Formats: sequence, structure tokens, C-alpha cells
Amino acid sequence: MSFWVPASIAFLWSVVSVLINIVRIIVRGLRKRPQIKFAKTRFLRPALTIIIFLTVAFLVHQSLLSANKYGIEAAKKIQAIVDVNGICPEKIQEWEVYKWDPNQCVTKYGKYGTKYPIRYMASQDRKEFTIMVYNNFDERLYVSGGVNLELKAVHSGPGWDVDVPIE
Repeated sequence: MSFWVPASIAFLWSVVSVLINIVRIIVRGLRKRPQIKFAKTRFLRPALTIIIFLTVAFLVHQSLLSANKYGIEAAKKIQAIVDVNGICPEKIQEWEVYKWDPNQCVTKYGKYGTKYPIRYMASQDRKEFTIMVYNNFDERLYVSGGVNLELKAVHSGPGWDVDVPIE
């Protein structure tokens, strides 16, 4: 959040700046006035700001997609173990034990620099499990499965749920 608020303000300011400069050039052209020599350089800073913001936003989005994919792939592996053993694993060995609940495991994953927390939880009887990928403060991808259950993925936010197909 500490990055996105000022970055969004700079992005919007740059978009407005570019639009104002375009209008100025058009008006000067319609009035048949000569263009100011540095009119082209007025586009440099706002254009770079827009390009950098869009690039970072794209990379963050790609990182989020990779974390969601990782959560689904981890759930597929756990479901394969459940199908063989008839019980959900208590913990995932490669993941860390969650510091506030020793019955849960966590890891962070994401390509392109941004890492997203992913949590694994098994039910008390170890017949069901859930993997949560934290996308934002109030947005998560839940992938659940278990004994005699099919894998199900749901992208959830405040007041909405969307089923996600598992390939």
C-alpha cells in the first residue's frame, strides 16, 4: 500500500500532464504558432512514469497469477497423496510451521519479485485440507480437497465468490 498510493497519484498526474501537453500542442498548431522547442521534452518524465507504473503493475499481476498457480499445483500434489494414503498430510515438509497455529504450514511464493503468503490447513480428522493464497487484504484463493472429495478452487473477496477451474 505504501507504494501503490503514491505511484497511482504519480501515474494519474502524468496522464493528465500528457493530455494537457497534447492539447497545448494542438491549440498552438491551430493558431499557427511555432511550437516551443522543449515541448517534446515535456512528454519525457510523464511518459516514463506511465511506462514504469504499467510495467510494475503488470509484473505484480503476473506474480499473483504465479502464486495462485503454485497454490493449485500444491493442492494437486496433496490430493494425490490423500488418494494414495486415505488421509491428509498433517504438514508440508518444505513449508514453515505457522507461528500462531502449529497445525498449519505457510510459505511465500511469487515470481517477478512480489511474494504472496500461502497457507496449508488440514481438518482435525485429516479428511479435508485447504490451501489459501492471500492475494490482498480481503481477497483470497481457496483450494480445498480431501478424502473422497474433488479439488475445488474458489477466488473469494468481500461479498463475492468465483469458482476457479482446475486444469
